[in-house]
Amino acid sequence: MGVPIWYSVGLLISLSPEIAQLYHIDNLELGTCFILFQIGITLGDLSSGLLSQLIQSRKKTLILFMTLAILATTNHFINIWNGIGLNTTSFLMGLGCGYLSVFVTTTAEHFGTNLRVLATATVTNFMRGSITLLVPLHLWIQTSFQVDLAMGLLITGVIVWTFAIASTIYLPETYGKNLSFVED
Repeated sequence: MGVPIWYSVGLLISLSPEIAQLYHIDNLELGTCFILFQIGITLGDLSSGLLSQLIQSRKKTLILFMTLAILATTNHFINIWNGIGLNTTSFLMGLGCGYLSVFVTTTAEHFGTNLRVLATATVTNFMRGSITLLVPLHLWIQTSFQVDLAMGLLITGVIVWTFAIASTIYLPETYGKNLSFVED
């Protein structure tokens, strides 16, 4: 569920200058894309946490923010193919990826008090470490299917987002769960 966050920032945002050059998009600053993504993810984290409390559902909040991130990513690719700047979509992707706080909370709520911190730290580290698999996957897709950078990223994104949405759909709801238990 957290891998798309690193797909977005580790591939789409990081490769923005190369994409901009390939599609003749002028005045793109990588630093600006990163800053806007980080502002978006900060606002998303704050709002997703509040929303999950208001609607009393972690799962629905995750699905909602993932949907926003998918729509922002789709808009990002439309802007790329139309040669339009990527600043607004960088912010919107960050906003959509702002489900990290709810993702981490949900992870913690699945484990007993004796494993809660270990599991939460491990899951977030695996999520961050996924970029080491996403880069070779993207390069393999790009060379195997002989597609350009943007299309390779799009195919990688479809794979990543499909697994993330499926994982969230099959995840049990944890809102309101009694957390006073120990794993056997």
